[in-house]
Amino acid sequence: MVIAASLIALGTISCSVYFIFFHAPKINLGPLDVQYGQRMMEGTFADIAVPEGASGRNFLTLRFAVQNPSGFGSCITPARVDFIPIVDRIPRGEKTVWRKQPGEEVRLQIGPAKKEVRIRAVLHEADLACRVDLVVTEAILHD
Repeated sequence: MVIAASLIALGTISCSVYFIFFHAPKINLGPLDVQYGQRMMEGTFADIAVPEGASGRNFLTLRFAVQNPSGFGSCITPARVDFIPIVDRIPRGEKTVWRKQPGEEVRLQIGPAKKEVRIRAVLHEADLACRVDLVVTEAILHD
């Protein structure tokens, strides 16, 4: 009986130490500001600044939307966006581009960052007459 109680106490203490010192809960950043994200056309880029606090996390998951402010044409469905993490002013993933459709989840490795994390988003649009806005609807930091 004493052994069982000791094992339970040891397990409880071990779990508590893990959750207090090692487990990092997800941080929901909500929507993020997109610099140069308005009236984008084929081949243009926008920058997404990640708020401070990203330095302690390894991954950033984004959900984004492409909006057609004119309301004319089929600009949203064919649109694709490449995402390139820039960590401490060094681009990562130059050979691995994360091309995604609007609404898809994008999981980017950003850690370990010491100071600054930005995401470069490059628009690919089949219709050269289209001008769209890029919006980040959700951003979550996690390990």
